[in-house]
Amino acid sequence: MILHRFANGDTIERTEKAVIARFAGERRVLSTAALGGGEREDLVAVFNHDCKENGRKDTPLRAPTYTGHLAVIARELGLDPARVCGLTTAASMCNLALWEETYKDVTVTAAVTAGVDENGGRVGDPASWHEPPGGTINILLFVSADLPAWTMARAIITATEAKTAALQELVVPSLYSSGLATGSGTDGIIVVCDRSSPRTFTFAGKHAKLGELIGRVVQQAVKEALYKETGLCPARQYDVFMRLSRFGVTRGAAIARGASAEGLEKLAREPKLVTCAALYAHLLDERSWGLLSDADVVTACRSLLRDAGMVAQYDDGSNRPLQDRLTEMFLTGLVSLLE
Repeated sequence: MILHRFANGDTIERTEKAVIARFAGERRVLSTAALGGGEREDLVAVFNHDCKENGRKDTPLRAPTYTGHLAVIARELGLDPARVCGLTTAASMCNLALWEETYKDVTVTAAVTAGVDENGGRVGDPASWHEPPGGTINILLFVSADLPAWTMARAIITATEAKTAALQELVVPSLYSSGLATGSGTDGIIVVCDRSSPRTFTFAGKHAKLGELIGRVVQQAVKEALYKETGLCPARQYDVFMRLSRFGVTRGAAIARGASAEGLEKLAREPKLVTCAALYAHLLDERSWGLLSDADVVTACRSLLRDAGMVAQYDDGSNRPLQDRLTEMFLTGLVSLLE
């Protein structure tokens, strides 16, 4: 099924398990792909493949290496492994988001699949050698003009900033620390430009129109793809526990302190409490970034809880980490509303 036709004859098609962009002419490609990755000028197609098998995400490699595994996938898609590059993901291809914008003589298109509910992380989080591909943001970015290799590299920076901005605006939590996610542990990107175009651009940063277009289409496509794949959107994040779960404020923790599940559901989306939770989380973030002192944060957090009608019982004499004590104070205050 062809989803999109470009003015230069290229197409984007979708099968049950893959999205394939086929080229009608000479293209320059820069990618993070393990198969056909880096800078290439001899490719005829690029692809994004859903790696799930029978709904399972922890699927084994079908070759001794990941690159070999991708080559097997390419052949199954009817592609020559030597002339393509490809990415894999556990996201469904039916949830692809496609965004395009044009300014004068240049068009930028982003085709994105995304999921961060199982693999979202913040750069610098503690890592292990292997991360299961439970969530991945894969970006296929197409520019209708010719770009030098260094400009394509800059486009990757701009696209990555746009991806992270989308996650920040949705306050997506890292699953490996108390920070906000900046991506998943397995994200990938493929940038394609048209070598046959008479138009050449040499800058793709935020000061250039090209950079603006890249930023907008990637940011919107990432948000749409996350919503399609997992339901992640502002409405889902309008919840006390969504805002504070990365600090340990969870439904389970509140129930363990005597709260009823039914009572918590009534409180979770109370506007005053969601606002309090959002501000509380930001205070904890600012402390972790070294922008506010411990004393400043404790004072402000107490004030927030009191303003929301909660008990502000802070354990000042404990040797536990301050963040743990502030988490405990919020949980105690929340449970107090149900007593």
